[in-house]
Amino acid sequence: MKQKITELIVDESSIELSVTYYYEKLSPQIEEGHGYHDVGGGHHVEISHVELIIDNQAIQILPLLSQKQINSIIDKLSIY
Repeated sequence: MKQKITELIVDESSIELSVTYYYEKLSPQIEEGHGYHDVGGGHHVEISHVELIIDNQAIQILPLLSQKQINSIIDKLSIY
């Protein structure tokens, strides 16, 4: 089941990112190849909104981010 979650990420310099994302836990799969192997299900994260908040003013920055920057944000989410 896909869940919509919003959380606040604050770095050491007090810059805040408000991140809204969809999180889905994937079912494990059994694959055949030299016997049967359990391939862990893992999860899927899709970021839908990122706001940079400085001095209580927010601006949407997701369209400006590279995939590397998005992956860095995903690594900081509380689901990890």
